[in-house]
Amino acid sequence: MNYLLSLCALFAVTSARSILDYNVTTGKEISVNDEFKNARALERAFEDANNDASDREVLIPKGTVMSMMPTYLRNLTNVSLRVEGTILQSKNWVQYPFSNDDDNHYDALLFFSRCDGILIEGKGTIDGQGFMWWIREILQKNLHTRPYIIRYSLCRNLEVRDVLILNSPYYHIVPDDCENIYMHDFEIYVDIWGQLELHRLFGYKYGVGKHELANGLSFEMPIFPLNTDGIDVWAKNATFRRVKITNFDDSIVPKPCNQGYEICKCTTDILIEDCETLYTVGMTIGSVPPNKNHACIKDVTFRNIYMNQPIKGIYVKPNPGDNGDGLIQNITYENFVMDTPIWYAVWIGPQQQYQPGWSHDAGCSMTYPWGKC
Repeated sequence: MNYLLSLCALFAVTSARSILDYNVTTGKEISVNDEFKNARALERAFEDANNDASDREVLIPKGTVMSMMPTYLRNLTNVSLRVEGTILQSKNWVQYPFSNDDDNHYDALLFFSRCDGILIEGKGTIDGQGFMWWIREILQKNLHTRPYIIRYSLCRNLEVRDVLILNSPYYHIVPDDCENIYMHDFEIYVDIWGQLELHRLFGYKYGVGKHELANGLSFEMPIFPLNTDGIDVWAKNATFRRVKITNFDDSIVPKPCNQGYEICKCTTDILIEDCETLYTVGMTIGSVPPNKNHACIKDVTFRNIYMNQPIKGIYVKPNPGDNGDGLIQNITYENFVMDTPIWYAVWIGPQQQYQPGWSHDAGCSMTYPWGKC
């Protein structure tokens, strides 16, 4: 990965551009206007770094706590964000921006578009503050699809290392139609105890309880319909190494690109190795429903994985559908250790998923193969 070595060499000799030089308002509880102001300040800092021949790093200094609205970071080349303090994703959902596109998403906290050479690093924290987003999702009060923390669209040569990423409202990291990715030596953590408490309080909304099977047998199924995935990746040539993930959802998930994408026509050449998970719903492929532009995932290797009490372990999701086609090819799972799987150690079949307001078109019932599909 010579492109990554080049990035590291570049950033090693540069100084840092502190966000405190951009008139930000610090603190956990600040006004909505200040959160928007902070977002624009971070955008200006990136623009200045992008236009500087030597000072190409933006710094969140140690001890700094900065809450902000989404940032839109476009057409950057060989710049870095070093987080030594804390970035907080705004909890002010009424004023939170959203994109009027096909996905109808609230916008990601850090949204990189058409960038080449982006490094996120540091010993600090990026906190999505997702708890109230999760409650509203259960109650079907979110007006749009919840936001990610980090999204890359049409980007190349990406690296993430060292940072702690917490409690995204939705997926934590999403490279979408990207190539050349190296994410390593960092942690994604979700407040699983908070999610368990939400399950206890609101589980009845999903019909949670004892599910009757044949011959008088029954079981009680925990359902965590919050989709706080670790890393969902639509990309080619990506490596994920020594990442630790704690959540109740998919951990690292190659998703299908297709011929309609610009960079990634097929999700391919993906390596996930030396990773550790607590709970999670699997080292996952997909889901891969048929697509008129040929949904495609191939040449993926998961190896040297330790999974502590996984809800699912190995999980491959070829979803049903009536239009188009798809390919899942050359998927390798190698040297897995699963300590006390909670549900299925291996599941290859339609995803079992139900979320408030969703139809079962997204997959099969949580009780499948006994339930509907």
